Amino acid sequence: MTDSIKINNLRFHALHGHLPVERKTGNTFIVDLLINVDLNLAGKSDKLEDTVDYVAVMNLITEEMNIPSDLIENVAHRIAERLKKEIPQIESLEVTVKKEKPPLGFDLKGVEVTLKR
Repeated sequence: MTDSIKINNLRFHALHGHLPVERKTGNTFIVDLLINVDLNLAGKSDKLEDTVDYVAVMNLITEEMNIPSDLIENVAHRIAERLKKEIPQIESLEVTVKKEKPPLGFDLKGVEVTLKR
């Protein structure tokens, strides 16, 4: 059985997008993350070093969100790869990057991509 840590609705204003207006004015993006990790030791020890520090995770996500990309697929990929590389306790993860109200001329709340690694 795998335990998990969830980070929900981490919001950013960022300059991701293919259209020039998106790179100039930016948009609101939301990141959701599900980290699968064994939390047995942390549950027993009550020590931060025995778990995945979700503040450190959010700092890494923030760094990646500050790098402009044409595609949210690229943003999600970079987040997933960096977390897996820098936090070896992570067994697997699921990252979703949502773009609110993209300037596409359609009546929609947003678009999102989800990657599982």
